[in-house]
Amino acid sequence: MRQTCFGPLIGEVEAQLQREHGKRYDAETFNHHVMGYGLRTDRYRFTVWVDRRQPDAEPYAMKLYDHAHDSTEKENLAHRPTYRLAVDELRGQLNQALQSKEHPASVK
Repeated sequence: MRQTCFGPLIGEVEAQLQREHGKRYDAETFNHHVMGYGLRTDRYRFTVWVDRRQPDAEPYAMKLYDHAHDSTEKENLAHRPTYRLAVDELRGQLNQALQSKEHPASVK
């Protein structure tokens, strides 16, 4: 893939990941083990990227959108203190689904 027109794009993404994650960045982990999981409720859409070998570990990234105030999903609220409770609750639901091997989309 690196020998195609996508090579420069791949290099740019890897450089950005290295800047964002510092010592946590490892190409092997990001290429083979980091997975994004999502959960949608009536109000929120929550996505978390974790090392699937350790889903309870600190996530690499999170996104939270509040459709009651932002239906076009323009503002990621995951790191706002006022949304900490929502993030914790949604992450708990997602972790429970991942541990039970239940498809996250079926979590209520």
